[in-house]
Amino acid sequence: MWIYIHFFLLIISFIGCGTPTNSISTITETSNQVHNTQTIYEDAEDGSNQKWEVWEGPYDVEVVNFGANNSKHAIFLRENWHKVDGKFISGVYYRLTNKEHTLWDNSTQKVLHFDHMKQRSADGRLYCFTVSVEIDTTFGRRMISFNTFYDKQHYDAESIDSSDTDYEKELVFPLTMSYVNNTNKWRHLSFNIEDYLHRLEPDNDLVAINAFVFNGGDDYLDNIALASE
Repeated sequence: MWIYIHFFLLIISFIGCGTPTNSISTITETSNQVHNTQTIYEDAEDGSNQKWEVWEGPYDVEVVNFGANNSKHAIFLRENWHKVDGKFISGVYYRLTNKEHTLWDNSTQKVLHFDHMKQRSADGRLYCFTVSVEIDTTFGRRMISFNTFYDKQHYDAESIDSSDTDYEKELVFPLTMSYVNNTNKWRHLSFNIEDYLHRLEPDNDLVAINAFVFNGGDDYLDNIALASE
């Protein structure tokens, strides 16, 4: 049972994301990048969404008939921002593991790669998103998150105590708002997960990357993979 209380119940008092700011994180962006040693966990080319779980939201993961780099398919994840007690929350979270919902348990490939494209939502707004990975470390389970809302609000990277959930800490880094405000364009993102772990926990080591988690609004994803570089 994957319950992420802090991560899933982040409450904000606005809809949409607004003007981009400068993220403190260094994000690598490439185009049509090919890696000799990689494990592709989702490229949607089989037309299936069976590797995905949906937490709390009303929508299924959708497979669309176009993708990054002129491929035939990609994944589309719908937003579900709604008001609770006068404030807006994002109530749908998508988790990618293996088809049998077993963990990746990848101990050798430490760089996350994926292609992303933002779509303006039906209400005309552009919604923030967060991309995360679940990991095992020498000091226990962690969630590492890259959050565009943190960039909008000028929040610094931080370590959050999540000991009452399935992981002990969430390490959150701001992700540049340019990935929200530039719509209808595929962009390739990559994150060296071990490097980001060391930024907040320099004495800790990455043991394995286990799953990919996405929270956001009307986003396309393709070619989700782990690689050695």
